[in-house]
Amino acid sequence: MTAYRLAQLDEKHDVSSFDCGEGSLSNYLRSEAQNAQASGEARTHVWLDADDRVVAYFTLMITRVKKNDLPRQLGIGRADIPGFLLAKLAVASDLRGRGLGPDLLLDALSTIVRGADAVGGRVIVVDALPHEKVHAFYASADFKEIPGSYTLWMKVSTAREVVAAA
Repeated sequence: MTAYRLAQLDEKHDVSSFDCGEGSLSNYLRSEAQNAQASGEARTHVWLDADDRVVAYFTLMITRVKKNDLPRQLGIGRADIPGFLLAKLAVASDLRGRGLGPDLLLDALSTIVRGADAVGGRVIVVDALPHEKVHAFYASADFKEIPGSYTLWMKVSTAREVVAAA
């Protein structure tokens, strides 16, 4: 695990200088995450360094996935499958290349597992952007492709096993 402290985003966190090198992810944290948090639309969790600087974050949302988009055994008897959207995940540019992404993803999966234990949910989905490195990152972490899209999925039970093994 890392030396960074995980916290739920709140107004005391200074996100104004956060830059992960991907404009849409940096801008989301700087200008949209607080509003999504306040409205209850999403929850953003940040990593803080020893100086309380935000160095990474992930955003989670509740979602429903159409059963036709996932393997048949997940959608039997349901029109939609309840789950979680890993909407955003980013590490600050100055920390990239240090292998922190898998630890941040593990924190996100741990948070999802706790949520699933509290409210249910069978699947985790993530949009890997039209970016091969992002897609490969999630695929290497046991996420499976949804054919014809940039979306990948994982069963919550798989996430539970990954978290338990860490």
